Amino acid sequence: MLKKVLHLTVVEVLLVAFTAVFFSPSAFSEENSLTYLESGLNDLVYDVSRSVVTIEASKPIYPNNYSGNLSEAIYTVLSTGLIYDSTGLIIGLAKSVIDRSNIKIKFEGEIVSAILIGVDYQTGLALLKAQRKIGQPFKPVQNSVCAGQMVLAIGNSFGIRAAPSIGFCAGHLTDGTMQFSASVSRSSEGGGLFTLNGQLMGVITEINGRDAEIGIAFPAYKIDEIVSYLLDHGDRNAGYIGVSTTEIEISPPIEVLLQARINSIQQPNRILVHKGLLISKVVPKSPAAKAGLKENDLIFRANGKMITQPLELANFIKKTDPGTILNFDILRQNSAFAVRLPIGKYQILPAGVTSPISPNDVVTDSIIKEIEILKKTIYELESRLKQLN
Repeated sequence: MLKKVLHLTVVEVLLVAFTAVFFSPSAFSEENSLTYLESGLNDLVYDVSRSVVTIEASKPIYPNNYSGNLSEAIYTVLSTGLIYDSTGLIIGLAKSVIDRSNIKIKFEGEIVSAILIGVDYQTGLALLKAQRKIGQPFKPVQNSVCAGQMVLAIGNSFGIRAAPSIGFCAGHLTDGTMQFSASVSRSSEGGGLFTLNGQLMGVITEINGRDAEIGIAFPAYKIDEIVSYLLDHGDRNAGYIGVSTTEIEISPPIEVLLQARINSIQQPNRILVHKGLLISKVVPKSPAAKAGLKENDLIFRANGKMITQPLELANFIKKTDPGTILNFDILRQNSAFAVRLPIGKYQILPAGVTSPISPNDVVTDSIIKEIEILKKTIYELESRLKQLN
């Protein structure tokens, strides 16, 4: 109860301070207003930092040219984790702990050993179990409200266990994750995105941008479901096909007759195609490559459903059980084909290992789309100028 009162007090103090500084100079002196603001932020940061830990995951390495004591050759990854409950369960990122033989949890000078309970390959989260209770569990928000909210991003930064940064939540992406803006370090991945009430809004899963100012977070209200699954069943698998795609629009739309085939029989059927996903990369020996998909193929349907966004396709594939056979409709050189594609098993590469398809490809796809639209606009303007001349 005391903690709830503290959270409300922090928010009220912040609101009063902001109002005094920016809207009502006569209410308080500027010095007093900033003092209230600083005090409120200090209380908030301290309170939520009690749920944040540093995860140190390491394993021995054996380089061919290493001639010293092999026990001294250790590869270590530092990341952030969040305390889930009072039994020692901790949420972290799978890529930071997978394939690591030695996991340590650090919190305010304490070092506690931990084991990996399970990995959720669909979200990239991992569940760890510390040897004993440490810190205090986070309190998740119970809704998905995000856009426009001021948030506190907190996580490990250059050895500091709980380095804070103020930012804003931009909104939800099509796969349900949240995008936010705040200046955070890469090692803050696995940390928390908190409201000004001190409740956990999301787990930071990815940091983007040249200056690490754009982040992606997984919604906190969905964590209970993941923890329950991992405790009951162990790892939760995800599907994989091995392609990177770019969203494109077809104007005017074209009508295609689905009767040709690559590796399956498809009954004749007419369909109007106005959007699709252009394959920009196919991973060699991947399920997509083995099924016959190629670069510049245009995917417009998966199992009879129209697919128009890269994130939509990625989310659909990840939630499909490995071994399931999906039917893809594609366009290749103005001809329609049906492709039967057995879904493979998605693997999370350990931190430091390069993936054949970058996790930023989906973000890059959106940028490419905007560039193409800009090019088209410039071309149309140039054509009009020529007509005027």
